[in-house]
Amino acid sequence: MHALSLKRALTAIVIIVGIFYANPTWTQKVRSEHSQESSTYDQTGYCQEISGVDFARGHTLDLSNYVKRNLGKSLDEISKSFDRFLILVGDPDSYLPELEREGITELKPLAKSYGTHTLSQAIDKNRKSALVISNLQVREQVLRSQLLLLSSGVAGNRVKTIGRLPDLRKKYLQTFCKMGRPPELAIYGFAGTILKKVLAANPWALSSKVKFKWSSFQKKKMAYLRPETQQPFFVVTLADGTRIWLLTNVYGESARYLFEASSDYGVKDFMVLGTGGSLNPNLKLNELISPREMVTAGSKPTSTFLAPLKSVPNRGTYSRVITPLIETKAWLEQSIESSIDVVDVELGHIIEAHQAHSEVRLRAALLISDVMVGEQKNDLSKWTPNILHESADKIFSLIKEETGRLSDEAWALKQVDIFYK
Repeated sequence: MHALSLKRALTAIVIIVGIFYANPTWTQKVRSEHSQESSTYDQTGYCQEISGVDFARGHTLDLSNYVKRNLGKSLDEISKSFDRFLILVGDPDSYLPELEREGITELKPLAKSYGTHTLSQAIDKNRKSALVISNLQVREQVLRSQLLLLSSGVAGNRVKTIGRLPDLRKKYLQTFCKMGRPPELAIYGFAGTILKKVLAANPWALSSKVKFKWSSFQKKKMAYLRPETQQPFFVVTLADGTRIWLLTNVYGESARYLFEASSDYGVKDFMVLGTGGSLNPNLKLNELISPREMVTAGSKPTSTFLAPLKSVPNRGTYSRVITPLIETKAWLEQSIESSIDVVDVELGHIIEAHQAHSEVRLRAALLISDVMVGEQKNDLSKWTPNILHESADKIFSLIKEETGRLSDEAWALKQVDIFYK
């Protein structure tokens, strides 16, 4: 397959089938941008940060199931199925030169059921096969991809990571400029779940329902690829003129840049709704918690400085993980000794970024999606979106309570606009 064919194949993998609605660009004076510190990768082997992850003593996840959902094959199949492994960092339109440099002549998409990364199978000029993991926007996604391979027993000399991390803060600012004036409230996480509840309260909002169903169709159609650029941001304008942003969750450190960009843009009220893993047997599946304290590596617990929620207790100690793949049994023992109650991969980034944006009202609640200890253990590797659907009423009730819009009538809708980051 010639370079032109390779380019067509790559384009087919990352193509975005979308409708963009005409909206005036909002010009907003923002503070000077602090870009994501760019990192360039051109290395063989694994990063130093993950060298201490001990898979030998067991894991809190069903690793075989988790790896299969992310890579399309089970643990014992990965290493035997490919000659080498390429991890591509940055934007999809930058991959072609990297692939040509690696001698790749053929490329086709591979199916998987979980994760925001893109998966492909490549053939090089020597007819050697390669598993290609791409659409990685932050360093934590790179480490996560490497850990998937490390847990599968892939030797470091068969793994190459190449590319450059993008400036996500700038990208998010550009998207926000298309979304109009800053909202009265920005909600990060559960965007589609919340919008479904808003639309259910507006049975006559047919055009908004069509827009939402089309965005859901796109997302479902591209599920085996799930490029992050296909994840929508929603602008909900209520009948009284109130604007609410519903921001689809992003992975790991991306949340820091999203929060910083929204703060620079003028958002003054930011609510985080995410999922977390429980290390406390008293924190049950589908329970909501707003952490009171946070622990970082080698530090004592400090206040999260989260504004209190009316209907969710502010309690417990939180810690951020780069990926659930580091949650080995050895890690679990150390975390329990540190009295950590709940973990996730994004909230800690937002809390840390909030220290430089104290003018923003920051509230947060985590829905327990997995329990690692006790009689009600529930493995994250078996997590499905059904948990979100089952918790939709609970999440919307929280939002009603926080906004003071307790009745469905208070959510009368003017319009919904959809944007893609």
